Amino acid sequence: MSKEHKTGVSVRSLAEPGRHRIGGFLLLLVLTVLAAGIIGAGHIYYRNLENVYGNEVARKLSAVAELKVAELVQWRKERLMDGAVFFKNPSFSALVRRFFENPVDEDAQHRLLVWLGKYPASGVYDQVRLLDTRGGSRLSVPGGLNPASSDTRRAASEALQSGQVGILDFYRHEHNQNIYLSVQIPILDETDANRPLGVLVLRIDPTTYLYPFIQHWPTPSPSAETLLFRRDGKDVLYLNDLRHRANTALTLRVPLEKTNILAIKAALGQTGIISGVDYRDVAVMGSGRTVPDSPWFLIAKMDTAEMREPLRKQFWQVIIFVGVMLFGAGTAAALLWKQQHVQLLNEKVAAVTAQAEMSRLMSEGQRIAHLGSFEYVVDTRTTAWSVEEFNIYGLNPAEPSPAYELMLAKCIHPDDVAVLREAFASAMHSGSVYELEHRIVRPDGSVRVVYDKAYPIFDSHGRLVKYIGATLDISERKHLENAIGVAMSDLERSNKELEQFAYVASHDLQEPLRMVASYTKLLAQKYKGQLDDKAQKYIAYAVDGAVRMQQLINDLLAYSRINTQGLASELTDSHAVLVKALRNLSVAISETGAMVDHDDLPMVRINASQLLQVFQNLISNAIKFRRTADRLHIHVSATDLGHEWRFSVKDNGIGIDMKYAEKIFVIFQRLHTTQEYPGTGIGLAMCKRIVERHGGRIGFESEIDKGTTFHFTLPK
Repeated sequence: MSKEHKTGVSVRSLAEPGRHRIGGFLLLLVLTVLAAGIIGAGHIYYRNLENVYGNEVARKLSAVAELKVAELVQWRKERLMDGAVFFKNPSFSALVRRFFENPVDEDAQHRLLVWLGKYPASGVYDQVRLLDTRGGSRLSVPGGLNPASSDTRRAASEALQSGQVGILDFYRHEHNQNIYLSVQIPILDETDANRPLGVLVLRIDPTTYLYPFIQHWPTPSPSAETLLFRRDGKDVLYLNDLRHRANTALTLRVPLEKTNILAIKAALGQTGIISGVDYRDVAVMGSGRTVPDSPWFLIAKMDTAEMREPLRKQFWQVIIFVGVMLFGAGTAAALLWKQQHVQLLNEKVAAVTAQAEMSRLMSEGQRIAHLGSFEYVVDTRTTAWSVEEFNIYGLNPAEPSPAYELMLAKCIHPDDVAVLREAFASAMHSGSVYELEHRIVRPDGSVRVVYDKAYPIFDSHGRLVKYIGATLDISERKHLENAIGVAMSDLERSNKELEQFAYVASHDLQEPLRMVASYTKLLAQKYKGQLDDKAQKYIAYAVDGAVRMQQLINDLLAYSRINTQGLASELTDSHAVLVKALRNLSVAISETGAMVDHDDLPMVRINASQLLQVFQNLISNAIKFRRTADRLHIHVSATDLGHEWRFSVKDNGIGIDMKYAEKIFVIFQRLHTTQEYPGTGIGLAMCKRIVERHGGRIGFESEIDKGTTFHFTLPK
C-alpha cells in the first residue's frame, strides 16, 4: 500500500496551490463542525452515563429507606400488641388489685412475677416494672431496681389519664444516662368502673435491636448510613448514634432554620430523593421517609463524592479523548492553513510533515482513548490497522496487518465468529454502515469486549471500494453494566422472596384460624343457655375476630398472588368483565337499591381475572361508602386517550378528603374504623398493584358529601 494511501490525503492534491486555497475555507468549516460534533458527542455520552448511574443509586437508596421504615412500623405494632396482652385483661387486673391491697400476699406476688418474667427473657425488653397510681415502683423484673425515671413516671401518669396503651419515645435515664423507650400499659379495675390501679412499664434498650438495625447497611460503603430523628420544638433531634460522629443519640440538635441539611428538609415535609448536606456539612443524597404512626423521620443517605467516584474515571477518559481529538484536528488545520503562503516545493514538504504530525497526534489520541482504527479493502480482502488497533488486539504493531480470514480465526472469540461474519457480509451486500459489539481473544488468553463501527466508501461509479472504521475497547463499561445488572437481579430476587414469604406465611395461618373459629362456635353451641351474657359476648368477640382475621389473610393471599401467580396479559372485552363483576355483586346492589350504568367499554390488553378484581373492588367500595339520604348512583365509562384507555368509576357517595390521596392506596391504610365500615384495607392497594403491573396508573378525584371518581389507565 502506498504512502499516499495510508495517510488518507493525496500529496498530489496538496501540490496544487489553487485547489488548496479554495479548500481552506471548507477546511475551517469542517473543523468547526467536527469540533462541535466531538464535544457534543462526548457531553451526551457522559450525561447519559451519569443519569443511568444516578438513577440506579437513587433506586437503591429508596429501597433501603422503604425496607427500614416498613420494619420500624412492624416493630412498633408488635410492641403495642405486647401491651394489649395486659390491657383490660381481667385476670391480670385482678392479680394487681389483690397484690396492691395486700402486698404480703405471696401467692399474688408470685403469679405476677410469673407473668412479668416472660418479657425480659424474650430479649426485647430489659426491664418490666409495675407502678402504682402515684408512680411508685411496687414490683419489677429483675428485682431490686432504682426508682423509675421522671420520664417514665410522667408517661405513666399520661397513660392513666388517657386510658390507652402508648409508647414512650426515646428518653435518657437520669440515673445511668442510658437511652431507652418503653411501653406504658394502664391497668384498670373493670369491676369498679375501670378505676385506675397502676401502670405496667415494659422498658426497651434500643442498643439490642433498634440501633444495630438502623445502622446496618446492606452493601459495603464507606459513607452510607441511616439516620433516625424527630422534631423537638424548633430543632431536629437525632435519635441514634451516627456513623461519622460519636455520642449523637438524643444529643445532636440542628435548628430548623438550616434548611440545606437533609434531616431538616425531611422534617419540613420533603420525601423521596433529597439532595443537600448532612450533619458534617458534606454534600449527600438521600431518600427521606416519615415513619407512620410515630414522630420519627428516617433518611438513608450516601455522600455525593462516593456516588460520583465510579464516574470519575469515565469523565477523565471522555475529557482526554475529546481534548486529544480537538488538539490533533486543530493542530493539523493550523499547519495546513499556514502552508498556503509557502512556495510549492516547501508546501509539498510541509504538507507531508503536517500529515505525519497529524498521524502521530491521532495515534496518540487513539492510544489514550483506547480507540483503534482500521481499513478493509473489498477487492483484496486485506486490512490496514492503526497502532492502537494492534494494541487492542494484543498484537505487535511491527508485524503486517492480518488478513480478514486470519483475523477471524485467531483474534475473534469462537462463539462470535459466525455473528461477525454474517453482520459484515450483510453490511457489504447492502452497502450500509457496519456496526457490531463482540468479544476478542488476545494472545495471552484474556477476553475483551470491543465495539466496531465502519462506514462504506464508494468510487465515482457507485461501486463499494472499502470500509473505514474504528474499534473501541468497551470492556470496562461492560463490566460496570454487568455489575449493575447483577445488583438489579439481586434486588428483583429479594423482592420475589419477600412476596413468596408473604404468601406462605398467610397460607400457613389459615388452618389454625379455621380451628379457632370452628371450636369457638362449637363451644357457643354446646354451652348455649349455660353461660351468662358476658361469656356469650366474649365468645362472639372471639368468633368475629377469627372471621375478620380469615378475611384479612384471604385478602393478603390475593394481594401476594397478583405478581407471583399473575397470568399473562391478553386481549380482553372489558364490557364482558364489567357485566360479570355486576353479576357477582348483584346481592349487594339489590339490597342497597344502587343504580349502576355504564358506557360502551373497549377491548384492552390485560388479564381478565385481574380486571374483574379491579371492577369489583371499586364498585363494592362505592356501595360500602354510600350516603343513606340519597339513592346510590354508579357510572362506569372509558375514554380513548390515543396511546391508552382511561376508565372511570364515578359515584355520589360520602366522598374522600383529598389530603388522603397518597394514603388511600397503601395496604392496610383505612380512613374509617371497622365498626363504621367493614373491610381489611387491602382492596385499593390490590387495584393499584394490578393496574401498575399492566403498565397503567390509578388515582381519584373527590369532594366530601358529593362523591368520588376513581380512574385508572391501561395501555393499548
